[in-house]
This record gives sequence, structure tokens and C-alpha cells, in this order.
Amino acid sequence: MFPVFHVFYIIYIFNVVLVKNKKIKNRDKNQFCENVARLGQVAQSSTYGNAKPENAIDGNRASNYNQGSCACTNNNLNPWWRLDLLKTYKINTVTITNRQDCCSERINGAEIRIGNSLNDNGNANPRCAVISSIAAGASQTFACNGMEGRYINIIIPGRTEYLTLCEVEINLMLLVNLFPCHLFSDVL
Repeated sequence: MFPVFHVFYIIYIFNVVLVKNKKIKNRDKNQFCENVARLGQVAQSSTYGNAKPENAIDGNRASNYNQGSCACTNNNLNPWWRLDLLKTYKINTVTITNRQDCCSERINGAEIRIGNSLNDNGNANPRCAVISSIAAGASQTFACNGMEGRYINIIIPGRTEYLTLCEVEINLMLLVNLFPCHLFSDVL
């Protein structure tokens, strides 16, 4: 029987060969290490001031609302934000950056939902995680373990609230996720 190290080494070699032989399409080969949220289109239940939904996928984790990089809804019942990735992917992780300058507790109880349905604006899709809290200005990563979906929703269910998201990042699930990205930097 092989030691565990040997099994992982064999998987690593398989993935290197897979990447080098272009079995992963050129446009997709870095997506397991990079944020793919910026490839999608966004919407939200309402927009507070200039805090449009696109702000949450601008690649900027600036968490002070007045820096103009956060998305924010009005004070609505069940406020939501949705990312359309334009096709179905297996989602590995969702990383959310919370607002720093005020009101960091507003995100508490929000849910991350992933799926292919637009029923209830996508808010009826299966749940990846419930956000108990994220520290002010912090980024927290939630494991979705390969959930499949085109739509990623963040909703605060059951209460009237502002939903503020300063950055949302999506990483895909591929076999190569078994290893840190830096191990593949020489082959990508």
C-alpha cells in the first residue's frame, strides 16, 4: 500500500500533465487560483446611493464605504445581491469582505446560495453557508465544496436590513485544488 504522500504526488503529477497538455482550456487554467467573479454580471434587490452591485466585484477589497468600492442595498426586507457567472461552475470557495467603517454586524445571518434557478431571484437555490459574523473590514472565506451553479446569491433572510458587500470573490473547484496554487506557478 502506498503512503499518503505517494498518492498525493501521483495526483500532483497527473494535474501537472493535465495542465501542460492543455486538457484545461487556456482561458480556464488559472481560474482555480484566481477570482472568477469579475467575469460575471451582477444585480441586487435595490441600490443605496451610488453603491451599485458591480462595486462588489471590482477586485478592490477597500472596506470603507466612502471609498466607493462597496455594494449596498436600501433598507429592505430580505435584501439580496446576485452574481451570474453566465454558465454553471463547481464553486470551491466564496470570499466576502465586510464593511469596516460602520455597521459590520449587518452581514450577520446572511446566507450564501448557489444554484441554477432564478426562482425568488435565485434566493431559493441550495445554501452553501450562513454567515454568523465577519469582523469589520475583514475578508472571510466560506467553503462550498464543489456546489454547482451559475448564480451565487447573498441574502439576509427574514429581516429588514441594508446588505453591504465590499468584495465578493469566487474560486472554482478543480482537481488541482488539492494543492496550493504556488505549486503550479511553473506550469501555468
